[in-house]
Amino acid sequence: MLELPFVIDLEAPTNIESLFPEALSDLEIKMAGAPYNNHYVHATKAFQGVFLSENKILDLNYVNKSPAQLYIDACSLILSKYYQQNAQIFDDAIVVIKNGSFKTFYKVSFIHEFASIQPQNKTIPLSNEDIALLMQNYDNIDLWKEKFPIKSYIFKGFSILNFTDITDQYYKNKLSTLLLKDGNHTIQKIESILKSLFKIENFSLGVSVFKLKKNKWMYSPFNTDDSLLFNPNTKEIENYYNSTIGYQLFDVFKPLIIQTSNKTYHTTENEEFLNTVADKKLKSIVLIPQLFHNKKHAFVVELGFNNDEYLTSKQLFLIESFLPLLKINFERQLQKYDYLIDAVIQRECTAIHSSVKWKFDEAAKEFIEEQEKYGSVVDFKDIVFKDVYPLYGQIDIKSSSKKRNIAAAKDFILHFNVLDKLLDNLNEKHLLINYKYLKRNIKKLKKELNIKIDAQLESTIHEFLNEYAHPTLIDYLKNYEKDSHEILSYFEKLDDTDSVYYYRKNYDKTVNVINKRLATFLDTKQQEAQLIHPHLFERYKTDGVEHNIYIGSSINEDIKFKPEHLEKLRLWQLRTMCQMERFFNDNKHQYPVSLEMASMILVYNKTLDIRFRKDEKLFDVDGSYNVRYQVMKSRIDKAFIKNTEERITQPGKITIMFDHTDVEELYRKFINILQQENLLKDEVELLEVEQLRGISSLQALRVSIAYS
Repeated sequence: MLELPFVIDLEAPTNIESLFPEALSDLEIKMAGAPYNNHYVHATKAFQGVFLSENKILDLNYVNKSPAQLYIDACSLILSKYYQQNAQIFDDAIVVIKNGSFKTFYKVSFIHEFASIQPQNKTIPLSNEDIALLMQNYDNIDLWKEKFPIKSYIFKGFSILNFTDITDQYYKNKLSTLLLKDGNHTIQKIESILKSLFKIENFSLGVSVFKLKKNKWMYSPFNTDDSLLFNPNTKEIENYYNSTIGYQLFDVFKPLIIQTSNKTYHTTENEEFLNTVADKKLKSIVLIPQLFHNKKHAFVVELGFNNDEYLTSKQLFLIESFLPLLKINFERQLQKYDYLIDAVIQRECTAIHSSVKWKFDEAAKEFIEEQEKYGSVVDFKDIVFKDVYPLYGQIDIKSSSKKRNIAAAKDFILHFNVLDKLLDNLNEKHLLINYKYLKRNIKKLKKELNIKIDAQLESTIHEFLNEYAHPTLIDYLKNYEKDSHEILSYFEKLDDTDSVYYYRKNYDKTVNVINKRLATFLDTKQQEAQLIHPHLFERYKTDGVEHNIYIGSSINEDIKFKPEHLEKLRLWQLRTMCQMERFFNDNKHQYPVSLEMASMILVYNKTLDIRFRKDEKLFDVDGSYNVRYQVMKSRIDKAFIKNTEERITQPGKITIMFDHTDVEELYRKFINILQQENLLKDEVELLEVEQLRGISSLQALRVSIAYS
């Protein structure tokens, strides 16, 4: 038995039948009784036929409200009737009836005109402050029960409960919400919803995806089990459909209904198609094609029936109305699929630098020879270069995480401002059921954004938009099509993550353009550096550009390595970093977002060994005795000047870090050369670096860049 804040004392007048005209008894699903309870005093024939079991027992199953929400709804009734407060908090209730394998959903609307609320001895009188506190804590059940103890009031009279069949609307909203989300097993979920919506059990849903390659449509699935008609061995569709079917689907992109009993399709060209249909025991199939925005991909929705059932024109129109959302869902999957392909390529392959390719060629030849001699169980030889000098440098965006978070917060606030205004406009035209709930959450989230943004808050925002705000707009769009332009205009402002992407777009665009230009600049300069002496060069784009250089006699055994090669390469590195800083500064006015860069070079004056990691497809420092270098690389860019709170790397300056004083004189000579070239300013700072975990005695030379 559901707990309620009032005792129910049902009273029905003798003329209650006047509220239930006999002529409408078979049409209106309606009863007179107690809200949130299974007691009633009168009901229409239609209500009895739907909700009463054979023994006349009523058991309403609320699906959209928890017992706590129903309790608070009952309290809001007390506020309305006894305290004359406008206190409707939650949406209308929804109840469900199960008929076999299908469910029917009804919205319950309450009319409390014939009811009154009276206090009891247990009643706790409420002040205006109490009521305000309750309205500010609409979901705090403990507070509501404190102010409205169980059975502390009396409900007298009766309420009218009207029940409206919303099954179609319920499943349409569910389908729209599903298609706006990303997730696995979408096809199976869509099939389940459509079966419930159409009340048809014996049909199957499939989707096949195609890619245009050399002017031919090729089967190109995301998931090989999504299609009813195709398998991974299916290639060109012209080998699967005859020209009539292929033209209908992939030239004019029109739906096609095929009855297997129709001899028109019993041709040699359709043999594979008909065999698949026969294996599936399908009597008819509906094919609905859609072309992606990129014009290079298409998908076909497949509806197969294994009995004499078929889709009505209304049902077919409904499916077609959801195709734009399905297209958006699939285009997201396509994007993820492309990312997956890139990840696989990155995992399985690597670009071998030309300076060390000879070493891989030798190892590959040895591997093949040993495989032929000893069989397939042969390990690929380790690629190791001994006694090489490392050079490391980076040009990095300062405070990149902070700036991106600021951009994200500004995007979400802009998004909520647009959504807030849209909700106001829509609510003025047609009352939104959960208008207050959405407005409260928007205000709350905007307040949190002004304090701090993190991954958890971003997740909460996306959940609010996708679970509550957007389904409400889609529901409104279906009910009031004449107002569709406002809602469609809103959705057009959103990106693939269903949020405004303006400030982050500008930030990401700026970072991408900067990285691309700096990386291209560095790659071009690197070609000159290879003329000094062949060396291994690796370059990475992060929030900036990093590079590793390894030089030594083992890199190229044909050309003798001399110490002067290392000195020239170090000067080249310092000069190139200064030129990159100047290049960035000369062009930063072109970028949408103003950013600052800081440059740093790590000088390590000992040789070490590097090994190619087959599992990671990259070179790494080899041996525990060389781990100091790796630790230094990973920690120095966030280091502070000793006994200060100032970062060692600063915008507009290049920092040269080292742990051996014998290189200081060399780099002072380099700095003097670059000052003569007007790349560096006159003042040179010698700084001590704070002690890092596992690293001590680090020093740094820091010089300001002479911008042109």
